[in-house]
Amino acid sequence: MSIAKLLFTTILLTCLPLAAFAASGQVAAMGGLVTAAGSSGQTVVLHKGDSVNKGDVITTDANSWVVLSMEDGASLTLRPKAKLRIVDYVYDPDNPQNGRSWLTLLQGALRSVTGAIGKLNHASYQLTTPTATIGIRGTDYDVDVVPAGNSEGFAPGTYHTVHAGGTVFKGQDGQSINVKPSQDVFTGSGSPHPRRMQARQRSVWTDIGNFDFKEKISGVLDDLHQRINGGYTLNLQKLNRGRDQVQRYLDRHPDEAARRGLLQSAGRQAAPESAMQSRLQHGKWHPGEPYFAPGSPESGNPNKHHGTSQQQHYKEPRESGKHGSGNK
Repeated sequence: MSIAKLLFTTILLTCLPLAAFAASGQVAAMGGLVTAAGSSGQTVVLHKGDSVNKGDVITTDANSWVVLSMEDGASLTLRPKAKLRIVDYVYDPDNPQNGRSWLTLLQGALRSVTGAIGKLNHASYQLTTPTATIGIRGTDYDVDVVPAGNSEGFAPGTYHTVHAGGTVFKGQDGQSINVKPSQDVFTGSGSPHPRRMQARQRSVWTDIGNFDFKEKISGVLDDLHQRINGGYTLNLQKLNRGRDQVQRYLDRHPDEAARRGLLQSAGRQAAPESAMQSRLQHGKWHPGEPYFAPGSPESGNPNKHHGTSQQQHYKEPRESGKHGSGNK
């Protein structure tokens, strides 16, 4: 290469935005065997601190898990035998309309806590599964793609619950429903219209929650995010870049920010730990449903008890007529 061409290439690369070079994210924590198959077809074993990029398919082995910390402050938690494709991931805080968080969950269970991309332009966020599409109006949710012939006897399809914020859940028939915290929805190939889950179906979260507890995954999320009500939201202090842009957005849109779960507004404090423990020991609740302090706007029916964000997926106490085997 001539000196002139080398100089031109150097100038061109210097002028490109930082987003063009940044990795989509990195492995924040993991256990077991986790691999990434790149767009080139090469598969590598991941370790803590390794980067993940656009085009990668992340796969977890049996009894394995990984938490990916994305460049915009989001996190993606994959449980055993899960497979996630990073279709595209672009964080451009100076031009949020260019941002993209496009993901495809091919199988298994994922917990997603959205970051600055979804906050600055929530239309730029989309997660698809074989039977559903999820768009966000908020922050923290779980999704589980259950295959046909699973040992638990669940109907194959996409199971979804929200911990904080909200989502728009669309089925194969094009119909969509809004999902709020503590709500559970389902759609499958034999049931393309999205609908609220039944009590039997809600027990899909039990084994997932027990696995999270055993692996102490909530401790990893505590380190990455800010707690809000029954879930998590973006922690601005964890952003390596774009912190000022996101803060300015929050300052300009305080009402919208609070509605989407970006800010913890008055009256929405989490219940004290002693009350949480009491609910765990004596209360009745559905896995996947956050617990709110009595009298808070989210508490709703005062007779309906929920788990906390830290304990929200534990098994229910064994009790006649309740789903899940539970812990005594």
